[in-house]
Amino acid sequence: MAEKTITTLVAEYIDARVMNFLDESKLTALFIEAAAEVYGWGDLNNHNRHYQADSNGCMELVAESIAITADFKLDESDCAIILPFAHLKAEKETALLLEASKNHGLEQHGRQSAEIELEISNYREMLHKKTFYVEPITI
Repeated sequence: MAEKTITTLVAEYIDARVMNFLDESKLTALFIEAAAEVYGWGDLNNHNRHYQADSNGCMELVAESIAITADFKLDESDCAIILPFAHLKAEKETALLLEASKNHGLEQHGRQSAEIELEISNYREMLHKKTFYVEPITI
């Protein structure tokens, strides 16, 4: 799997489902939200990492902030962390829509939003472990 943009991931998500209650713009926003939250714990694809010599000639890691948009490219390791999280967020949003439709006499199928929120919370607790990365150094 080569680098993919968030737009590509959203299109694949839509294509893989027979029925989808969320439009492309809402899904894109959820996927960007998931990527931004993951980025809060660790660098995505080393986009903002580079080394620079300080005043003593020692190399130091310099981090710059990046903007995560629909065209942001993610590599395989980024997708492995972001996709399950984004899918959970989309599933929760769908569950909320279905729960709201109960007032109109429709029966809900699938998990309740509270169950999905618990799984999202569990995933959030693991994010710092999933995104931890330190480049090996030689002394």
